[in-house]
Amino acid sequence: MSKMLYMSAMAQAVQEEMEADKNIVYMGEDIGKFGGTFFKNGLFPIYGKERVIEMPIAENLIVAAALGMATAGMRPICELMYADFISLAFDPICNEAPKIRFQSAGKASAPMTLISFQGTIDGSGSVHSQCVEAWIANVPGLKLVVPSIASDAKGLLKTAIRDNDPVVYLTHKSVMYINGDVPDGEYTIPFGKARVAREGRDVTIVAWQRCYMVAMEAAQELEEEFGISVEVIDPRTLIPLDKATILESVKKTGRFLVVHDAPKKYGVGGEIASMVAEEAYHDLKSAPLRLGAPSIPIPFFKLEEQVIVSKQQIKEAVKKLVNE
Repeated sequence: MSKMLYMSAMAQAVQEEMEADKNIVYMGEDIGKFGGTFFKNGLFPIYGKERVIEMPIAENLIVAAALGMATAGMRPICELMYADFISLAFDPICNEAPKIRFQSAGKASAPMTLISFQGTIDGSGSVHSQCVEAWIANVPGLKLVVPSIASDAKGLLKTAIRDNDPVVYLTHKSVMYINGDVPDGEYTIPFGKARVAREGRDVTIVAWQRCYMVAMEAAQELEEEFGISVEVIDPRTLIPLDKATILESVKKTGRFLVVHDAPKKYGVGGEIASMVAEEAYHDLKSAPLRLGAPSIPIPFFKLEEQVIVSKQQIKEAVKKLVNE
């Protein structure tokens, strides 16, 4: 086991995969000599401009070029600096790449990985701070990865790169600089296998990335202050979703809360909560609850703290579930 930053675990995954497969290229904005913005990849000195391709600030071009490479037999990784700007590349991401296998009756595929960085960290305002998983989750044919800890950042990224279909790998900027234990040697983590980060008996919380970190702190305080035992599940991937682990937990606790930084309205949490209501109805002791951001643009600087989910909100929601 080695201790390293989340972003260092990502860099290690990419380096190992590029070393093993000469068909892998890395492309994006400021990823060459500058080495990346949020994710310091360390790739350019090793692989040079032929495999670490500096692209213009044109998100549609970056993803479309990666798609062309993927259908021609390469295995590109493309990076978009801010997940907010995935919207500028909706056509290749949502309308082209995920349909290649279906439209070709399985004769062709698009083995490409899109890495992007979402969420709040530095008061960057409304166009650099959104969480956009709901944009992606509704598109058939895409896989959606949301790692929360360093070991998962590496293991899930390696799985994404090796996948023969398009994968969107979203990380939250606030977890990039957190240290964690990462196994030594070769390993991957399968998609659709959630991690029970904390066992409990009274309430099940599903949360990822920044909200996972906050939920873990809230769970500890709820046990210490009120004797409420909270089970925390990190889904790791939203598409595919590990329904079995979530339902097994709800069967034990009878209470469910899902927490994410994206807007609550029409968010992924609503889909997960509805799945629990439909498939664990007779196990529930109270109605499932959701926490998410309000339906407003994320404000600038310290005002962003007023719209993201807080530890206190999680604690109040859990107490409400237990007291119903």
